[in-house]
Order: sequence, then C-alpha cells, then structure tokens
Amino acid sequence: MHISIEDLDDGVHDINLDGDPDSLDLPRENVSFSTPVKVEGRLTVSENNVIVQVRMATDADFECSRCLKPIKEHISGDIAVLYERTDRVIPETEDLTAADDIEVLDYHTKAIDLSHRIEEVIQLSIPLNPMCSEDCKGLCSICGINLNEKTCDCKLEKDDPRWHVLKALLKEE
Repeated sequence: MHISIEDLDDGVHDINLDGDPDSLDLPRENVSFSTPVKVEGRLTVSENNVIVQVRMATDADFECSRCLKPIKEHISGDIAVLYERTDRVIPETEDLTAADDIEVLDYHTKAIDLSHRIEEVIQLSIPLNPMCSEDCKGLCSICGINLNEKTCDCKLEKDDPRWHVLKALLKEE
C-alpha cells in the first residue's frame, strides 16, 4: 500500500486507503481474509520529515483449533513511523533499521510503501491457536463429535498402553 508524497504541501493530511489482502505477503495457511485492509489516519509533512500515524484493520477467518468451527476475528493495529528526508548516504553499518519506526528517505522519493508494516501488524495479530471460546471442549478423540454441541458415550482409556513398559520398570525397583 503506497502513499504518494510527491505533491503534498507541508501540514497535516488525512489518509484513507483500502487494500487487497492478496496483494500483501500474509500467511495463507489456516487463515483467509474476508475484507479489504483499511488504513485510516494522518500524514504530517514538514520540510525534512514525514510522520505517518495510521490505524489498519481487516477481518480474518479461521477454524477453531479445538472443534474446527469457523471463526471470524477483527484484526487491527496502529502504525506510527517517522520518515526523515535526507540527501546524505546512510552507511550499511549504521544501526537504523525499519524496526526502529524511523526510516530514511531520499529527497526524490515519490511514495511511501506501508505494505511491510501492515504485514507485520497482521502477522503479529494472528493467533497461534484460534479458539471459538475459552471453554471450547473440542472434538471427541474417538468418534469425532463436537463436544460443544453433543455428548458421546465414548470411553477414554485412562491407562495408555504405551506407558506399560515404563510402569513395569518402576514396579521392579
């Protein structure tokens, strides 16, 4: 998602962008995005600086990691970056990275790309184990029924046969 800064006068400018989640480098395994990525905020331009303060939001679709029920979750986050315009060359060894929320722009830069920052916010917001609720009972490991909706008569063995050899060793001592 690019913001054109080429013809902006000094001052505060509103930003309202909609972007296609498919155009971003986002994880596709176990998640899909059902709405465009919305970016709203402001851009403050001065002689040597451009300050971007925006809030991004989208909706993601998951499956509950316990019962496989579809889940829709709203993902949002704030992005604040200072872009410093300069004509000096920044040495590779200088410790100024994109993670510092300060970036150096050449005076001839015509647009700012927020894509990598939006991708970072979304990736950090995706849950590792999405759940439909904290008290989700999941699926029965024997018959596969959703235990949130029905109960089953399956008997779970409390004594796992894989541990019998170790129990025998303990009894010998």
